[in-house]
Amino acid sequence: MRPSFIAAALATLLLSCSPKPESVEKVLTPTPLSIDMAEGTCRFSKAAVRNTIINNTEGHALGKIEKNRNQAYFLRITRDSIIAEACTPVGLFYAQQTLAQLRDAYGETLPCMEITDAPRFAYRGVMLDVSRHFFDKDCIKRQLKLWAKYKINRFHWHLTDGIAWRIEMKGYPELTANVEHYTPEDIREVLDLADSLHIEVIPEIEMFGHSEEVWKVYPHLFCTENERTSEYCIGKESVFTFLEDVLSQTMEMFDSEYIHIGGDEAYKGHWAKCPDCQRRMRENGLKNTDELQSWGIGRISHFINSKGHKMIGWDEILEGGLAPGAVVMSWRGLDGGIAAAAAGHEVIMTPGRYCYINNSQDDPRFEPVSQGGYLPLKQVYEYDPAMGIENEEYVMGVQVNLWTEYVATQKHLEYMLYPRSFALAEIGWSMNERKNWESFHARALKAVESAEAMGYNCFDLKAEKGERTTPQWISDPEVNLALGKDVTIANPYHKQYSASGESTLTDGKFGSWECGKGWLGFLECDTDIVVDLGEEKEISEVMASYGQWYTLWIWMPSSVRFSFSQDGVNFEPGGEVLNTVDTEDMIPSFAEFKWNGNTKARYVRIEGLVRRDEAGAWLFTDEIAIR
Repeated sequence: MRPSFIAAALATLLLSCSPKPESVEKVLTPTPLSIDMAEGTCRFSKAAVRNTIINNTEGHALGKIEKNRNQAYFLRITRDSIIAEACTPVGLFYAQQTLAQLRDAYGETLPCMEITDAPRFAYRGVMLDVSRHFFDKDCIKRQLKLWAKYKINRFHWHLTDGIAWRIEMKGYPELTANVEHYTPEDIREVLDLADSLHIEVIPEIEMFGHSEEVWKVYPHLFCTENERTSEYCIGKESVFTFLEDVLSQTMEMFDSEYIHIGGDEAYKGHWAKCPDCQRRMRENGLKNTDELQSWGIGRISHFINSKGHKMIGWDEILEGGLAPGAVVMSWRGLDGGIAAAAAGHEVIMTPGRYCYINNSQDDPRFEPVSQGGYLPLKQVYEYDPAMGIENEEYVMGVQVNLWTEYVATQKHLEYMLYPRSFALAEIGWSMNERKNWESFHARALKAVESAEAMGYNCFDLKAEKGERTTPQWISDPEVNLALGKDVTIANPYHKQYSASGESTLTDGKFGSWECGKGWLGFLECDTDIVVDLGEEKEISEVMASYGQWYTLWIWMPSSVRFSFSQDGVNFEPGGEVLNTVDTEDMIPSFAEFKWNGNTKARYVRIEGLVRRDEAGAWLFTDEIAIR
């Protein structure tokens, strides 16, 4: 064989072994704005890499990017060079993260390509609650390093809440006495690392509610000094002296653009009775406690602005009106974000249904104890942060939240964070049209493998079981006599847990692992249900399905009674089935209460008896089936 022919054959073989263009799409998270493949490969070396800040984007690929150009970058890999260009050091940093992912995938021989990239949203954040359970500075720093790899750029640090105040304050030693907390030196160490990773750390000092930990040591700042409460007294000047002092110290420690002040779930009953609050309302012409809260939030917002920072608050800060310039963090669904954007406020979307990663991510019977909901990776990924909002320019971005009532260890913390934080990274960065679930799922599997190799404890995505399934016979009209039949319910189900109404119980589908999807919820009352089969039928089995979520005060019925009737008025008892599920079990459980026998009837009555010994007890039922 002639040498020239050998050379040509080898070249052909090398090209055939080079990474195919589409394979690059399968290794980068988040998905870049555009990838243009070129022929050939480049042998990586630090000497081949050129990082350049460009000041003039005219005629450059970056000049076409109109939104978030300060985070954009251009990466060109040729046969003999690797060129990263950006308008800012942030952009260059993101180019380096992309290059690092390419090296993880391909080793030291990289395919030639050009990547032009910029985020869809400026804000891509994770919130950690360290009040309910404390996580030390090393744990925090460890998470920052992994977030940076996926271009997550905000860390919302929930430092105070009713359980404990976690940040040391001059002049207020009682706040952190006998609890684990961060010193100013700890804070500086975390911030130094975050700065190097281009992650903004946003501290949260909670007000005016969720402040029981302050009441314990400074009850004079509250409306009721002798009665435990969680809300500061907005009528007392001493409250604003305290809050402005601790905020000043916080702003001295943190150099973030934003300061989060909470503002959620304040119980306003004490304000309505408090002479100081009532005087404040009269002096300022405030008609109700919503406006009183708004007045207090406005005062704090003005103070934060005077110090050169901007305020963020949960969506309750909209109640009673909101000061210009405040940013709304919408958590109670989409409505808060929609309303805030319509009023001209910037919003950060973090609705519980898509972003509360304290909920289970798989079959909760085999998961660690969680808040009680169900939030699989796919549900996070499929969320569009601009959903329902007409003016996307008001959407700063998106955030996932990890509340830690039931998360006490670093291992559990990381299990809840990953891989769902990887989904957050992509929905915050990538354009909707660039998103693809199958592609992301494959990349998430690799991201989990990579994180585990670095020692992180991740959810086992490979073994994911998925959503709750329904036995085949229940959805078979030839077998299930109750399918599609009319249902009458004596006691009203709660409007918050109404699913599809009465038809929910005979639709042939079990509810979700999540109690808010496909379940009817009954508060402090029995489930007294009658199914009309339309005509007399022979019956050998009746099944009623119930769920228990201890952490949400939802328990199994103490028992379920079955009875039968020809006219729907006079019922003959058929029997009673007692609950066998441990009512103290914190792991969610699902039970099918069954009557078996031999009878004829048109009407079937199922009575689930609520636990009378628990105030606020719920019963949740999702399906009735009859053979």
